[in-house]
Amino acid sequence: MSARSSFPIVELTIPSTMQAPGAPAFEAMVEVRNRVETGILGSGVLSYSAAELLPGFQNPYKPRRLFVAHDGGNVVARAILSWVTAAGSSTSSVTVEVDGAYRRRGIGSTMLDQLEDIVRGAGRPIIQSSVLHTAHTSGPSVAASSGFGSVPATDPGVRFLISRGYRLEQIKRVSFLEVGQDSRELTEHRKNAERIAGPDYELKLWSGATPPEYLTDLARLKTAMSLDDPPAGLKRTVDAWDEARIIKRDQDQTSSGRELLTAAVLHLPSGSLVGFTEISLPADVGGAAAQEDTLVISEHRGFSLGMLLKTTNLQRLGPETKIVYTFNAEENRPMLRVNEALGFRAVGYEGGWEKSIVS
Repeated sequence: MSARSSFPIVELTIPSTMQAPGAPAFEAMVEVRNRVETGILGSGVLSYSAAELLPGFQNPYKPRRLFVAHDGGNVVARAILSWVTAAGSSTSSVTVEVDGAYRRRGIGSTMLDQLEDIVRGAGRPIIQSSVLHTAHTSGPSVAASSGFGSVPATDPGVRFLISRGYRLEQIKRVSFLEVGQDSRELTEHRKNAERIAGPDYELKLWSGATPPEYLTDLARLKTAMSLDDPPAGLKRTVDAWDEARIIKRDQDQTSSGRELLTAAVLHLPSGSLVGFTEISLPADVGGAAAQEDTLVISEHRGFSLGMLLKTTNLQRLGPETKIVYTFNAEENRPMLRVNEALGFRAVGYEGGWEKSIVS
């Protein structure tokens, strides 16, 4: 039996805007997120403002419920339950983060109990959790079921999830790139990729909203991403995209204050986009940029298109961007080789954990 928390836990109403009722509580929740993740990585690079995160909590394609724990008037922990609306999905995602000063006091266990009870009642028997972990240095470790990578056994998140019956199925590497230090090397990588790609491929670049003529193709590629990204032992559900979802995503980026840079590659003989990459720029000038999805569909691999897409998009960054971060599955060696060649370095890991529950 897990320890019960004496700290009040309440469900937050997600505000419609940052001026709406409930916005201060939402902002306090985001501050907990930023403190916890900064403590794990030793860097605030992954920190976001509440305004940047709010659209994600309003996403109709991935609904979320949000809970917080209080100590007096202070938010000291947060818990998130989310799920995809795709037909036939049997999975839910959970996140529990507790401020460092309040760990080992039953808060995380109480919150996770509450989330698991909700999932059990909803009839989705698979629970997954993506958890940030410290980089492995020495000492005992826990290996992922995928056979790629490990995390420190002493990491608080590792201990907590194992005690709750979760299995470590996959590890994603968290990597940082310090940009602008050697633009000549980036140019050489791009030129070499252009040579290998040959004349059948043409780059298409845009910022912000997706051009109407590419909505259908990008939706097809985003759907393929949900099947192509290595799942290791994690149960996977097709996450279908259509034009309306792309438009909604683009609108959410704008309302968050962030800007999305997209580079796509057009296969001239077929007239279709066959690959893309995205970088999300922060609302605050000088903040870290997020390297988001990158995909080249299988029949067009082997032509250095991944390198071509990434180098092209990185060259679009202004001098105010100093750091780009990204997450990649440890078994995704082709993409990691591209990142390593570009200078990305590992700074931490994200564990993909899973547990089956019964009603």
